[in-house]
Amino acid sequence: MTTKIPPTHPVTPGSIWRDRRDLFGTRTLRVERIEDGRAVCTTLTNSYEVQRQLTLAAKRPQDSPLHNTRDMRGFTTRILLDRFRPTAHGFDLITTDAETPDRTSSPNRPDGTRPHSAKNVAAPRNPAHCNAHEVTSS
Repeated sequence: MTTKIPPTHPVTPGSIWRDRRDLFGTRTLRVERIEDGRAVCTTLTNSYEVQRQLTLAAKRPQDSPLHNTRDMRGFTTRILLDRFRPTAHGFDLITTDAETPDRTSSPNRPDGTRPHSAKNVAAPRNPAHCNAHEVTSS
């Protein structure tokens, strides 16, 4: 008998969730309401693959086989409440209604590139500055 992984956070209207099926974690949803055991959600950001295809189609519309890719931002979808748990096909909570969302806007720029995160970029090391505060003993 298999057991389900329980949800780690309650699904509430206004909460924002990240889709774990998207490899780069760029697809986000906002829960609008709960009805009939499902969350009615609005897509805030596209998945990485959809955004990649939209960017490629915009760069070369004359020969793009990706003409049928749709921008999903703003679309509404209904998702079973069982999927809001930490599994490979589930969702991760980003923020609740009471918190200030820090990832509600698209992580992709209009040209499809991703901005650098200041916390992920290491400051360049300057050996002259690193040794300036060392005390030498005689």
